[in-house]
Amino acid sequence: MSSYPRLPDELKLRIWEYAFENLTPGVHHFKIMTGKAEVELRPFADGGLDNSAWRERRKIAGISGVADDAIRPFEDGRVVFKDTAHRRRIKTDENGIEAAIDGTMDLVCLRMTGNHLDMRALSNRDTQAVFADLTRIGIDYKLFAGNKGADAFENQFACVCPQRSHQDKKYCHYAIAEFLRQFKDLECFYFTFKLTAGEIIEAVLAGVPARGKKRTHGGKTKNSEPEPQPVAQSGAKRGAKVKKPKAGQLIPATLKRFKDIGKEKDLEVYNDKKGTYYEVLRDDTRRVLVKHRDIWSLVLSLQGNWQRTTQQLRDGPVKQQAAKVKFKVLVYADNRYYPQPPVIK
Repeated sequence: MSSYPRLPDELKLRIWEYAFENLTPGVHHFKIMTGKAEVELRPFADGGLDNSAWRERRKIAGISGVADDAIRPFEDGRVVFKDTAHRRRIKTDENGIEAAIDGTMDLVCLRMTGNHLDMRALSNRDTQAVFADLTRIGIDYKLFAGNKGADAFENQFACVCPQRSHQDKKYCHYAIAEFLRQFKDLECFYFTFKLTAGEIIEAVLAGVPARGKKRTHGGKTKNSEPEPQPVAQSGAKRGAKVKKPKAGQLIPATLKRFKDIGKEKDLEVYNDKKGTYYEVLRDDTRRVLVKHRDIWSLVLSLQGNWQRTTQQLRDGPVKQQAAKVKFKVLVYADNRYYPQPPVIK
């Protein structure tokens, strides 16, 4: 039997304060309602449909009055989103709690609704107050890849160049950069990428190393990247068709690979109710993800355009902050593919 119920409230409070002070950076999902004179910012979904970390933290705080007291300083010192259209704090429909996040360490993933992104509405004083102190912003990469349901999103980032040089493309890097400049305290922008079985090169299950050895014409070996090979099945006859691994094999193996690499390289990790988001580098996804080239082409193009337009800014704090912004990639998967903790009896 647990001894926690018998502890004095002062000690319980210290335990909960320690827990909240050592939270893993969270992922929060919001949507920007566009196409109006003013921009509305709201939680991406209500209740159980929203995987945002702030909801889970509030749920934990509801375990007891002591836990609720412990989370108050955490919430008071953090960014609280406000509804810019109605001049009130966001209230979730199910219980009226407020959305509080830590703008210094948490990641805010955004989706846009509507068919027109008005930069003038985004740059007004009320909206700027909402975006202040947010240092990490993320957008789903697949919204830029021509996937189903992405049309309205792409239109919002249509070409804004004078010669309309990108009008034949799904998005304009300068339009994306202009949107990101509305976040004055931005330090890092992420493309988030959801793993599916079809996005993974099957060789990852065979334990193919990041780099292999290839012989030159002279017979000497040199470092090169091995071509991905199908996963060999035990007991399979030579020449027999190789059975495609299931998602339950491919996805956990790939997540573990990224997790181990992240620990070795001290890369960033974020969590929401759905699972864990792992930072990946360009070399980490090569020979692992089918979309490797497409993902990093977008990242590098956006980064290059950001740097060029930043150089054109007037010298001052805004330019100095913009020069520090980094562009990265996070990989995650549906929570059913994460290893389940053992059941304690």
